[in-house]
Amino acid sequence: MKTLNKTPNSSKKPKTDSNQSVDSSDSSIVLIDIAQRDADGVLHLFDTSLEGLTETEAKRRLSKSGLNEIAREKPNLKKRRASQQEKKLR
Repeated sequence: MKTLNKTPNSSKKPKTDSNQSVDSSDSSIVLIDIAQRDADGVLHLFDTSLEGLTETEAKRRLSKSGLNEIAREKPNLKKRRASQQEKKLR
C-alpha cells in the first residue's frame, strides 16, 4: 500500500461505534471527524489502499454488508390505502 504523509489525525477513531445507530447530529460529528483526517487516516479507517480493494475483498465486503445503498423505510401500503380511503370518504 502506498502511504502519504501522516498527521496526528491519522490514528483517531470516529467518536461513535459503527455497530450502533446514530442520529443526524452524531452522523455529522463522525463525518466532520473523517473529513479532518489526512488521506492515510481515511484509508486506514476504511481498511483500504490507494489501489482500492482486491476483487476478493470487495466480494467479502459485499457479502458481509450488502450493497452500498441508502437505507429507506419500506412504505406501509396498508396505512397508505387506509389514508386514501379515508380521504375519499370526506
